[in-house]
Amino acid sequence: MMMAIIQARMSSARLPGKVLADLCGKPVLQWCIERVQTVLPVVVAIGQDDGQEEIQRLCTDLGVDWDCPNVPVSDVLSRYYYTMQKRGIYHVIRITSDCPLVFPEVIRKVCDTYNGPVYYDYVGYGVDGTDCEAVFRLPLEVTYWRAADRSDREHVTTYIRRNQEMFHCKDLTRTSRTPKHLFSVDTMEDLELCREIVRGDLHHELGDLIEWLQKR
Repeated sequence: MMMAIIQARMSSARLPGKVLADLCGKPVLQWCIERVQTVLPVVVAIGQDDGQEEIQRLCTDLGVDWDCPNVPVSDVLSRYYYTMQKRGIYHVIRITSDCPLVFPEVIRKVCDTYNGPVYYDYVGYGVDGTDCEAVFRLPLEVTYWRAADRSDREHVTTYIRRNQEMFHCKDLTRTSRTPKHLFSVDTMEDLELCREIVRGDLHHELGDLIEWLQKR
């Protein structure tokens, strides 16, 4: 079974509460959930911090499965590990909730490569704003038990990508058209850019958005 796990928390150094910020009538997280749901079933892995109940309430209102493991908010690796263990998930697409405009076509490309004739432990597309990763459960379990560095536990897959003699990895970023301007939401300026993209009806095709960003 393959599922998308979207990591979400309220705390953020630069833009606290950004996952529930308004993006043209809907919270940032809702945009992310609805776009991912066009490809895969979704579970939201919520970090334990102030305001977590608001994220839980949104997920419940949307009819979306969620979990909030009792682990430190910065230990996102453990959040994924327990969420996968609880549901018996063996193949996961990792999505971050600050990517409200993640493109279904990118998720499909990652899934198709991961499920293709060549076996991979990990397949990633690493352009901020529409990045996603496919990961097999076993490498994540190995990482869960071995990774001691705080950065590895916060960023989930860095240990896997750094130890490619142990894991078979594929990076699709190098073969993709990479925009010069990124559109993940880390600051108020990023949020305003996403609002401009949505108002301009530019959030349907990645190629059209990249062309617009390059001209802009």
